[in-house]
Amino acid sequence: MLSYSVCGFNQTTLDRARQSGDIRFLSLKDGKYPVQYIPEQFLRYLRPVFHVFRLYIATIPIIVKPIRQPDGIAVNAKSRGWVIVVDPSYLRNGATDLALLGTLAHEGTHIVQRLRLGMGSPADNARWRADEVRWGTYAQYTVPDALAQITLENLNPIDPRFALEAIANRVKDIAIRATGRLGD
Repeated sequence: MLSYSVCGFNQTTLDRARQSGDIRFLSLKDGKYPVQYIPEQFLRYLRPVFHVFRLYIATIPIIVKPIRQPDGIAVNAKSRGWVIVVDPSYLRNGATDLALLGTLAHEGTHIVQRLRLGMGSPADNARWRADEVRWGTYAQYTVPDALAQITLENLNPIDPRFALEAIANRVKDIAIRATGRLGD
């Protein structure tokens, strides 16, 4: 088998990680962070959700690397451009598969939102700031009843009536419900 290096990991190791269905498989070495993709066990639930938003979620890279933690808030993952960054402490500290699925759905929704707003544009940046001012740092994550009633097919990922974080949490809830399990 031909083997080549990707960010300090050979392709055989990356293939084993992907086949294992667990992004936790890869350890950090020498400050290098391998690019990974969403394992199939999660894609089976995420593909139909993101198909509605016209995003092929299987192409979104994931990098497991430390995320700077602000005071008082645990940041488990972030979307940065087209990439989802997951903090290794989140994975090491017992994130269940269901929780990780929800995290990937939430962060994938942010990628859709940024694409629709014009990733990195003044409108994109202004919307995120306005949401925090309008709803507050923590309350913007709350899914209001009106948003909870909207089906995936009718959901606008940048609906101005709701905070972008709340919309991402709604998509997370939809993805988790698609598994038929409401908790681990």
